Amino acid sequence: MMVTPAFNWQTIPEGVPYNTIAPHLPRYCRDFNAITPGMTRQDVEKKLPMDGGLQSAPVIRFQHPQCAYLKVRVGFAVRRNQADQGRVIWDDNDKVVWVSPPYLELPFCD
Repeated sequence: MMVTPAFNWQTIPEGVPYNTIAPHLPRYCRDFNAITPGMTRQDVEKKLPMDGGLQSAPVIRFQHPQCAYLKVRVGFAVRRNQADQGRVIWDDNDKVVWVSPPYLELPFCD
């Protein structure tokens, strides 16, 4: 899946110096394009750090390692523990099912 930058510079979060991000967008997009369906959770976590804050198990936000304002959401195929009310079982071998286009957002932290 090729990701084309579709950033609306009018919606950049306040305080983000867009002139420092723009020159690096092609490289950042290539880095995000490297995340493809079929990869494992472990492979993705080697390339991109997870964003902070609350996350839902099957869909995780990842940020770019050089720019925490740029993110993608990654959907994983997960297993559920039926003996424990169907709770998700996180596994390093969960497979990527889909990857969102990159977007701008202030970083979360907990």
